[in-house]
Amino acid sequence: MNHLYNTFIIIIILSINILGQTNNFKNDAIEAFKTGDYEKAIEILKQVEIKGTEDPEIYYLLGYYSHYLAYDSRPLVEYSEEYSNKVLQYLEKAIELNPNYGNAYYFIGAEYGARALNSLQIGNSEL
Repeated sequence: MNHLYNTFIIIIILSINILGQTNNFKNDAIEAFKTGDYEKAIEILKQVEIKGTEDPEIYYLLGYYSHYLAYDSRPLVEYSEEYSNKVLQYLEKAIELNPNYGNAYYFIGAEYGARALNSLQIGNSEL
């Protein structure tokens, strides 16, 4: 029984430590984004993603920041279908983890809007 209790305590401590680290990464990424260092914000969040987080906000922020970098900070500079697919992948993962994540749905719509705009600009009428 004592071994089981000790194992339980260790799991709780590790979980709290991981959660704290995730929150620090999120805060660092948000601060980088606020200062206009969009690439740094994305790189910080990718570090958390690589660790296999189940925090929907990490994936939402990755999708949002990636979308913003490509379309809002310097319109369509970074556009490619592969890049757009990655943005959608991040946002869809956020929704998978939290189906009520309204902001993720919003940016999925924005991403498809950017795809449509790009298609119109290059004369591609098939989406």
